[in-house]
Amino acid sequence: MGLTALSSYALAGDITVAGPVDFGGAVGLPENTTLTGLNPLAAAKYFGPDVTINSGYLVSMGGITYPSEACFRIENSAVPGAYVTNFTNTNGGYTTFNFTVGEVRTWKSNGHVAAILPAGSTWTVECYESYDDTAGAADSQGFDIDINFLSDTPPPPPPTAPPGDISFDGPVNFGGAVGSLDNTVLTGINPVVTAKYYMDNVTLNGGLLESNADGTFAGEIRLNVENSAVPGIYVLSPATGGTYSSITLVPGTTMAWTTNPGVAAILPVGSTFTVECSESFDDDPGADSVGFGISFDFLTTTAPPGPGPGDTPTLAIDLGTVTNSNPLLATIDSIASGKAKWYKFTVGNVDGNLGDWLSIWTGETTDDTEIGMYTDTGDVVTDDDDDSNTGLQSYILIGTGGDPTGPGYDGFSPDPFTLSPGTYYLAVGKYNSQFSGGFGFTSTGTATTSSMGLHITTSIGSGGGSGLSGNLLLGDTIFANSLTRSINYEVKQGLATIASGTINANASSMPYSINTSNAVGPATITFSGASFLTKIVNLTLTGSAQTVPDALMFNGDVDDSGEVDAADIDNVIANFGQNWPGGVGNPLADVDVSGEVDAADIDAVIANFGNSDDQ
Repeated sequence: MGLTALSSYALAGDITVAGPVDFGGAVGLPENTTLTGLNPLAAAKYFGPDVTINSGYLVSMGGITYPSEACFRIENSAVPGAYVTNFTNTNGGYTTFNFTVGEVRTWKSNGHVAAILPAGSTWTVECYESYDDTAGAADSQGFDIDINFLSDTPPPPPPTAPPGDISFDGPVNFGGAVGSLDNTVLTGINPVVTAKYYMDNVTLNGGLLESNADGTFAGEIRLNVENSAVPGIYVLSPATGGTYSSITLVPGTTMAWTTNPGVAAILPVGSTFTVECSESFDDDPGADSVGFGISFDFLTTTAPPGPGPGDTPTLAIDLGTVTNSNPLLATIDSIASGKAKWYKFTVGNVDGNLGDWLSIWTGETTDDTEIGMYTDTGDVVTDDDDDSNTGLQSYILIGTGGDPTGPGYDGFSPDPFTLSPGTYYLAVGKYNSQFSGGFGFTSTGTATTSSMGLHITTSIGSGGGSGLSGNLLLGDTIFANSLTRSINYEVKQGLATIASGTINANASSMPYSINTSNAVGPATITFSGASFLTKIVNLTLTGSAQTVPDALMFNGDVDDSGEVDAADIDNVIANFGQNWPGGVGNPLADVDVSGEVDAADIDAVIANFGNSDDQ
């Protein structure tokens, strides 16, 4: 229904409507009553900051509509832009609802427009409902509505955004989900003057947020920021909490990005930003919230620190080789939010059929931990969460039995029953972590609140099945710069191979453990690889665990010819000055594994000149 004139009803308010007027559905629907040319102003005035209800009542038209859904959309003939208010927050079905006389209602839009309203200007009022309960018909009717909102005093102007890495005066609309037509999108703003970086946190410089919808929460407001030169959207929630009227963003407040923290991408000079203002939940048609004078900083000219030891699989902390006589323990001081701490270790053959076991667990913390275990090529072996007698700690058991002294041991069924000898990687994170192939790791876990222990123990070398344990001595080495050398081993009885594998050596003396599957009788262990001459150890297998004398491998066979000779000296000289990792040529020319091919490597070759492989 469209009306252009009022009844003789008259009160003292700024807007007076005798009615009946129809409240139908969304703005613009034909079932809404629209009144034009209302209440000419006798003198120039301003919009006031809020609305006072003088009188009025609603009558439901039969559907299940709420009193809070009835709204006035008010526009002055001389000032573009509409002001919106409703008359109550009361919900629930009703028949007749009387407004509370004297109740003060805030504007749901345009609350900071400080425009003057000239004498003689008039009003257009559309009566609508924020939710359309009955399509094509009025949900409710209004009568005797009288409201005040004009003022002789101009309202304060909206705040101007202080300088910042991102700053805009507004008003900007926070409407709904990303991509909603109700959202304000700012493009090409705030060109970068000096090359800088994203940082983990945002420092607020100021701003004002106002609610347009009764049910909207401050915590639903989102600022979605993307730099023109760096793909990926950073998301900021500048406020927290539930329903609100207005919130002032306090300068100096530090808040974290909710996505992409820790990305150290450089933002080049001249690059600009796109900011979309959205809400995580769409409460009403149009803008749920409006923002003014928003400013925040997040850039720095100093590059964020790069990853350190244990921060990535490539930088995994090497704990060495675990044996029964060499349990491994790492103290993890902290794990950042959404991150893991990475470790690697070496273990011999674990065969549950022979009573072998390998135990890995976390302890000495109340944090809710998770552990993922990977092969040296990044495949997931197993992972664990809350599998221990301490409730929130993690415990991986491979084989059978497990470590009965470990605080994480609970006697649960093993994960894999057998495990091939080799080097394995561990990612230690907090709940909720996900582990996937290619050393994949993601987590929604928060940062740890205390340090924790990572324990690795095994029965290998203790009689849990037949096993050989000993120390491999790699002559003339110092092993600097976290470099490693791969040494192959093979246990044979006659022509039959009963065990084989690789030792990834990272020290001059490397403990090893080899499962020999209860074999008995004469045997040989052959060690070979890198720049070392083949070493053969003769022994007699007893069918139970036994210790093998230290095996010294002579160094200097750079070209793997089986003999240390002049060709090896020539090879070192040809690679002289190369640094590893990252050098060009033969890395084995770095005979002493110092990280550099230098005179010490020539000396080592000369010292072993004439030696050859064991036969």
